[in-house]
Amino acid sequence: MTEYTLSNGSILKNGEKVGEISRESSGMRTSSIVITGTPSFRIVRDDLGTFRIFRNEGEVGKEYRGLKLDYEGQTYEVSRRELSGFPTGMSNTVHIMSGGMTVGTITRTSTGLTASSDFNPDVMLIYMAFLAPYASGNSAPMRYYGSRRGPMPASYRIISLVLGLAALAFLGVGDGISTKFLNPLDSFAIFVVLAILSYAVRIIGRRKSSNAEAVQ
Repeated sequence: MTEYTLSNGSILKNGEKVGEISRESSGMRTSSIVITGTPSFRIVRDDLGTFRIFRNEGEVGKEYRGLKLDYEGQTYEVSRRELSGFPTGMSNTVHIMSGGMTVGTITRTSTGLTASSDFNPDVMLIYMAFLAPYASGNSAPMRYYGSRRGPMPASYRIISLVLGLAALAFLGVGDGISTKFLNPLDSFAIFVVLAILSYAVRIIGRRKSSNAEAVQ
């Protein structure tokens, strides 16, 4: 089994330093991550928010929101529960899954992070680099790491749902409501307005939730 330890930005293997992890940020978002050592990695955010992964300057994979990793043709992921619990301190262990099997674990310790795997040590280094902001002693979050369709306050969800249902009613599903009380053009205009409002409430709710997480 291969085991790495991350402490104060240094990567240790069998107690010896074998590399370092550093990052560059743009505002509150991480723009790139560099892992030095053998091999070395450079992880760069693209315009779509995806991270492209380069090993020794050759592209070998991508990371998508939710810590889903495509690396050398293999897909790796972390459960949503652990993804939510690790940054908040509800859980100190993350299991890396591939093909329904656990292929490695990352554990938060009193000094940093420990990654262990019998499978692909490169993948564990990459995951450790993404989770480094949540190591003991670090407080600055990197981004997310939840789904793009993240949680929102219940009040916003309810308002959005009510507006969406009202929009469907004015669309006149089955030809009934709109033709009885309004002409088709007026009912369609109301449908468009209500649909836009429903979507706007969802966006505001998600931003409010994201801002609250960023402050923590």
